[in-house]
Amino acid sequence: MKWMNDVKVAYKLLILVVIAGLAIATVGYGGYGTIQKANDDMDTMYKQKLQAVYYIGEAKYMMRDMQSRAALSMSAKDAKRFQELKDDQKKINDSFAENWRAYDQIARSVPGAAEKIDGVKGDWETFSKLMADVLTLNEAGKQEEAVALYNSKGSQATTSLRKRLEELQDIARTNAETIYTQNEAESAAAARNMISKSFVALVVMILVS
Repeated sequence: MKWMNDVKVAYKLLILVVIAGLAIATVGYGGYGTIQKANDDMDTMYKQKLQAVYYIGEAKYMMRDMQSRAALSMSAKDAKRFQELKDDQKKINDSFAENWRAYDQIARSVPGAAEKIDGVKGDWETFSKLMADVLTLNEAGKQEEAVALYNSKGSQATTSLRKRLEELQDIARTNAETIYTQNEAESAAAARNMISKSFVALVVMILVS
């Protein structure tokens, strides 16, 4: 290290500054990368997983709303009331279509979801048609047939639709938990990495000093 004795003090200080700068940049870059990854995960958590759960919850609410219109038709007495219930069913159908399009856009790329998304659309069409048929039968004064249809095919369609919605809800929940667990593990690893790099940088600076 004799050559170091011949180096001017200013250059020696510059060497220390460069080493310190490289150490800070290395540790800082690692920390920034970890923070950026965590932000991306949180963005995915909100825009995909949380929103997916919201849209599925809305779909389940609309399913119950559609059922209620069919059930209310059993006690309807006049044409005006039946028309109000029909109008409600149409609004619910339109709202479901809009809601499910929004869900499709954020969830179709999720592994295992695409087939179930299409299945829900098919089940909803079957379910909503049956609820409309129940209303039509009640309007025609065929309450016994309406009750039989509601309790048999209507019940089956409702169960099938609910099952598919719950499966999609489980997928969103599981994916969210996976992201959370992975983010925790990566954050812990990044913290250990930053401590290790800081320690190495400190040792190098001491040795150089």
